[in-house]
Amino acid sequence: MRISSLLSTSLLVVIAFGVRCTPQTSLSENQVFEFSGGGAYHPQGFGEWRVRLDAAGMFSITHNIRDETTDYGVFTLTERENSELWELIRAAGIEGLEPPQRPGVPDEVKYTFVLRDGTQVHSVEIWGNDARENDEIVALIDRIAALIEAHTGQKPVLW
Repeated sequence: MRISSLLSTSLLVVIAFGVRCTPQTSLSENQVFEFSGGGAYHPQGFGEWRVRLDAAGMFSITHNIRDETTDYGVFTLTERENSELWELIRAAGIEGLEPPQRPGVPDEVKYTFVLRDGTQVHSVEIWGNDARENDEIVALIDRIAALIEAHTGQKPVLW
């Protein structure tokens, strides 16, 4: 009798207050993040930086200026760098970002964010001025820029 009474009470608590689920914070081994910022044909010649990060911390960097691509290779991030970058990626809420509903302004950069997990892909492009209004996106792009500079010796112009 006591068990059924306890179960009834527990069910009543769940119905009355709901169940709070915590978001998944662990990475699947298939998870990949890709970012590109700028444009290969940017009028000021800054080019487009592309990075790719997998769950294991493999971080690849390329830079495209007009018809020239520089492949800086693949770097292994430290465990701390990798976990911090994935935290920023999650905080940015890329899955919830909407594509812009407006045309870009002259010389405005467009950022592309892609999240892959197995066969699931979420990709979104946002304008630079819109990105500046989102503190989490700003933090993510700034961290990517710092990692590019740390691993290539080149200071990327992403803003």
